[in-house]
Amino acid sequence: MSFGRIKIHTGVFILFLFALLSNRINMFVSAFIAVTIHEMAHIIAAIVFGGSVFEICITPIGEFARIKDFWKFSQFERVFILICGPLINIIIGLSIKFLEIKYLYLFSDINIAIAIFNIIPVLPLDGGNILYSIIGRKKGVIYTAKFMTAIEGVFGIILMFVGVIQVILYPFNISLIITGAYFVFSKRKEYLERVSEFYMTVIDKNRIYNIPMNVKTLYFNGDYREVIKYFNYDDYFFVIENDSFGNYKKRSMEDIVECII
Repeated sequence: MSFGRIKIHTGVFILFLFALLSNRINMFVSAFIAVTIHEMAHIIAAIVFGGSVFEICITPIGEFARIKDFWKFSQFERVFILICGPLINIIIGLSIKFLEIKYLYLFSDINIAIAIFNIIPVLPLDGGNILYSIIGRKKGVIYTAKFMTAIEGVFGIILMFVGVIQVILYPFNISLIITGAYFVFSKRKEYLERVSEFYMTVIDKNRIYNIPMNVKTLYFNGDYREVIKYFNYDDYFFVIENDSFGNYKKRSMEDIVECII
């Protein structure tokens, strides 16, 4: 459901209903506030680096602020923006414990739990995006997106299995089942969005490159899809192609991507 720049996944309403029926509404509201603070930390960090937000998505596994042109930031800036969310949750959670504000202990525990959950290296969590950024530069974005979205699906299945045990032990608590299902059924969409976003970033005529950056040369003779898998956000590639007549052609990474799409 869309409300301007805010999009809400239907799973959120299911979670709210079960929180209401199982008398866990305080936990639901506390988690919502903690997650909102978490996302605000991302947003503020992005604004500091000159970014802006064009969409906020509320899903069963939390909120996601979509930062405009996020992958045009340097790798350091991206990691810093991503780590700010879990960091603020940890600071809030530990501060409440340190100050011994007992009536906020539940809020403290939720903040710490959200921080720990978000640093799990699985997309689309913060930890997953940090790993995606790091591995993507070494192995190429396309390969990394395929690999990490596959891991996302496996993680979702594991969560759903644990969720069944959760329901047996704590009737009416289906939060893990819904969360796991979200991971499983969104992985294909996640992969397509990652690849599309990468292609659009590469061919963006107004793209501002982070200087200095590594310029790499690839030599190949064959399918462009075999060479494009090495491309990433942080390096610039030239491709030297040897045609059937023994001639060499130098193509930029934009040229190759435009040929693919």
